[in-house]
Amino acid sequence: MSEVKIYEISKSELVNLNEDDYWEEHSNNYEKFINDNKNKKVLFLELGAGFNTPGIIRYPFEDLTYKLPNAFLIRINDKYASVPNDIEDKAIGIQDDINNIINEISKLRK
Repeated sequence: MSEVKIYEISKSELVNLNEDDYWEEHSNNYEKFINDNKNKKVLFLELGAGFNTPGIIRYPFEDLTYKLPNAFLIRINDKYASVPNDIEDKAIGIQDDINNIINEISKLRK
């Protein structure tokens, strides 16, 4: 599999994003992590990402779930939990308040 690009849109299209050296370093680290693990099982856990800035988390997670052969997406959102049809076999959307989900998970540990 060839190199995976994290951002299909140019970074300049991401509104209100401070693209300083700190951003660039961490963006490069993230892209390296994805490429180093692209053939392994990868879970994208999306908590509450809506549509204010979908190009930061929501769309890249969908795109990477589609591209990576062993990726899976779990999306938890109280309003926008749906997943695209082209990844519905590799994703689950849970429409609920994150607090409720965390409380239910914590009960499993008792």
